[in-house]
Amino acid sequence: MVKEKALKSLNLSGLKISFSDELQKLESWDSGPKGKIEQLLKVVSLAEKEIEDNSSSSALTWYGQNLVDGTYQFPVDVDRGIELLQRSMGMGGYDALTSLANIYSGSCPNASDEKYDDMSKALHYYKKSSELNDEYASYRAALCYYEGSGTKKDISKAIEYAQISKRQGMFYGNLLWGVWLIEGVLIEGDEDEAYNLFYQAYEETQKDSSTTPEWLVATLKYRLGLCVFFGLGIEQDRESGGALIYEAAELGDREAVCWVKEYEDHIAICGKFF
Repeated sequence: MVKEKALKSLNLSGLKISFSDELQKLESWDSGPKGKIEQLLKVVSLAEKEIEDNSSSSALTWYGQNLVDGTYQFPVDVDRGIELLQRSMGMGGYDALTSLANIYSGSCPNASDEKYDDMSKALHYYKKSSELNDEYASYRAALCYYEGSGTKKDISKAIEYAQISKRQGMFYGNLLWGVWLIEGVLIEGDEDEAYNLFYQAYEETQKDSSTTPEWLVATLKYRLGLCVFFGLGIEQDRESGGALIYEAAELGDREAVCWVKEYEDHIAICGKFF
């Protein structure tokens, strides 16, 4: 009955119903679960029609990504998802580029099969997406060149893509540049600049936390915590720095979790931290 009602609403005479408009309504839905189900069915039906007509790259990307992730209770079908994402890209749907890169880089839990493990392909898509002003893609390309993942290790190329990411946004490039300043990868710059980059990126995440990945917030808290704890670029304050690191660990940052364990083990043995 719910599906019939949703489908019937698609056939109102004289009305031009847009997939993008209906998707926007779904994503901002706040009028109860029953209505949201009806809206979801409407969006799915519109997407399927536009996919069949090959008339919408956004419908292809949305449907393909849901098949990969299993969101909205879609049955997981990574191969079909990849097919739709590639079709979207062929129609100019360049928002599919990073999705494809994430699949081949192992960033999608449902794409853990070895046949999807292809970092050279992931790097290809990250670089294409970087050309379209995607700061996350530029950040990932920088990491690929820095780690020699999917390509030959090339520090100059890594720095080039990190700089591009910094120019494109306030998050990922700032994080990576700050880490490399602290770790000595970059010759020019200092601890003050690193702290300021971490701080600016963290402040930016707080402006709209609903759209910021939790891992990014956790990583920035960990990096800020280290700076404050050890007095890197800011006056040393072990209590405040430690609190930030503990918060990062609670959010799941792996480096923060390891740091907290080592810190607590050291305190247990030595009674203080040097």
